[in-house]
Amino acid sequence: GDYLGIGPGAHGRRGGYATVRHKKPENWMAAMTRNGHSLQTEDVVSPRDRAVEALLMGLRLTQGVDISRIKERSGVADPIDQHATTRLIDLGLVQTSGVLLTVTERGFGVLDAILADIVVT
Repeated sequence: GDYLGIGPGAHGRRGGYATVRHKKPENWMAAMTRNGHSLQTEDVVSPRDRAVEALLMGLRLTQGVDISRIKERSGVADPIDQHATTRLIDLGLVQTSGVLLTVTERGFGVLDAILADIVVT
């Protein structure tokens, strides 16, 4: 979902845009005074990148991710590699329950490798 980044160095996502605030407090304050906001950059996030970010962040949570929600919100038809997912399920590293995909306790130890395998980029 969307989230607002507030304060020096904060990052946010809203309405399909990635926002970055000035890092140094003095630059942040100067931008606020000069512009009325502290945005350093605001870039469009592609549908594919929104899906990838949701997977990268969501699979770090014990509740996992709702694949159908990621598809719906990003517009990406299939954000995960189905063959890799099946292989990782067989290895006991991830599991599915309906539309939820979660990393198992065993899988959390190799989460970065799982993410590299499962996320279609």
